[in-house]
Amino acid sequence: MEDTRISKNRILHMHGVAEYMYKHAPEYGLDPEQMYVLGLVHDIGYIHSKYNHEKNGANILKRAGFVNADLVENHGNNPKDYMNDYIGSAKIVPKELVLLWEADMLIDSKECPGEIITFEERLASVARKCGVNSPQYKNKKAKMDWLRKYIDKYKIHKPIDADDKVITERSSSKKHYGT
Repeated sequence: MEDTRISKNRILHMHGVAEYMYKHAPEYGLDPEQMYVLGLVHDIGYIHSKYNHEKNGANILKRAGFVNADLVENHGNNPKDYMNDYIGSAKIVPKELVLLWEADMLIDSKECPGEIITFEERLASVARKCGVNSPQYKNKKAKMDWLRKYIDKYKIHKPIDADDKVITERSSSKKHYGT
């Protein structure tokens, strides 16, 4: 086994998130290149550990002068907690964070790393690993429910569901996102 600080699966996930963010940034009115970089570095905290990787990553990026380090720090939060803890009653979530949440949920890191999956497939994966009553499952479910409402409310694009033709074609090809 290769001795790396960040696993190959995680690197494939990070690359897939970057590609997804680049492709969908215009739908959010965001700069594709900036979103690509954010996607590439969002899990950089795994260099130390998977535990608290968001905070570790944000610290690394702050020291490097990265402008969006706060988004990396908060990408593990569910939207409700983020709004309560970080923005109070304003209830405005940066579009960059919404796109990062979406991409992070839809790009696999375990079974088919780097490949786009559906929200249902992500939840099933978390359920297999942690159980449906686990905090991890509840956090992912809350995040996905919020994302579906956001995407629908602002007409960003069609939410990615199990019956999405693009996803079905992609899943059958077994290629990594963006390749």
